[in-house]
Amino acid sequence: MSLWDRRSFLTVSAGSLAAMKTRHGMAMSTEEDPLGVRGEFPAAENQTFLNTAWVGPIPQVARDAGVAYADETLIWADSRSRLDEKELARAEFAELFGAKPEEVALLFTTADGEAIVVNGLDLEPGDNIVVDALHYTGTFSHLMYLQDHYGIELRVVPHRDGRIQVEDFESHIDARTRLVSVAWVNNRNGFRLDLEKLVALAHAKGTLVYADVVQGLGTCPVNLTELGVDFACAAAHKWLFGGYGVAGFFIREEHLERIRPDRWGHGQVFQTRTPSGWVTGLPAGRFPELEFRHRVNADKYEYSCLAYGAVAQLAASLGLLKQVGLAEIEAHTMPLARELRAGIADLGFSVWTPEGNQAPIVSFVHRQEITELMRQLAEARISVSFREHDRALMRVSVSLFNNRRDVQRLLDFLKPLA
Repeated sequence: MSLWDRRSFLTVSAGSLAAMKTRHGMAMSTEEDPLGVRGEFPAAENQTFLNTAWVGPIPQVARDAGVAYADETLIWADSRSRLDEKELARAEFAELFGAKPEEVALLFTTADGEAIVVNGLDLEPGDNIVVDALHYTGTFSHLMYLQDHYGIELRVVPHRDGRIQVEDFESHIDARTRLVSVAWVNNRNGFRLDLEKLVALAHAKGTLVYADVVQGLGTCPVNLTELGVDFACAAAHKWLFGGYGVAGFFIREEHLERIRPDRWGHGQVFQTRTPSGWVTGLPAGRFPELEFRHRVNADKYEYSCLAYGAVAQLAASLGLLKQVGLAEIEAHTMPLARELRAGIADLGFSVWTPEGNQAPIVSFVHRQEITELMRQLAEARISVSFREHDRALMRVSVSLFNNRRDVQRLLDFLKPLA
């Protein structure tokens, strides 16, 4: 399937929103399915799914793209459209989130993006990296290893009652700060940091900013270029609904030369010298003179083969998000999240997500014995997550396919536990 055909397929599939409103042959009401996408997500009908912050179910259009890729490999062994799919996913990601395609690489996980940046900074003993206390645990694992083995100082900006205040970074950044690394929306209570304000502060002090945006991209309109962030990365398996195995990495064009790839492979070869001259790619066979020209855009970080089935799913899901509209998604989910937070607080639970937060995630202390609570939730077919070492926090997340009935079902479940 060509790139043009693929674009046409996505336009037709994602554009047929009216067709998505049917379930078991019956049309869904606007109240039941405000964005007209619930039929794309069978998981939303199989259970009360309030858990996209854990993993987003793939929509039907992504499933179809994955099956189409598998069918190609079934018949032809290798997918004839895999490189087209890769460029489509890159273009869709760039368009949706305010970047140039040349600034977007497709990696495997969110952690890959931060690793590329940190490894490309030529850190020396005594340098420091500043992070926020609500950052993802995997970042602490990575940076604490550098601290223990390479003398890189890790500085942690504390939270204040679940909020990260931009002004608190000021005293942590100095002349040896090489990077500020933050979670734009953290995975513990969903607090959304004022990233634009933080970038302005860090840049004024001569420091670069990396943002883990995995809990934010797909939930609201965002333009990475306008935010000013230097680097950002998001895996596809949460709010992008593409499944595991691929992540979108953004690097500002001005940093491409500075941040060298941290690993090498055939995927970075742009041209190879042969006896008959320079040819595109890495042709089969060995030649008398091994000489290569390497890629210089963000695709230089794609050192080898990708998980092309996951890439195809991501391209399809991004097409769906674009068709629905990020502004429409935010306008739908945020009132539901506020309604949910208010309902949980009214029941007497201690809510850790700050009031007025701009992300569709709510965390609160449930005060229940965890094993029994999980059993009851499973019996009620309600999917949520638990955070912290003792799983004392219940984390609930509202997505584009959720509705007020889903919110009320959880509140009704919680009422006897309050």
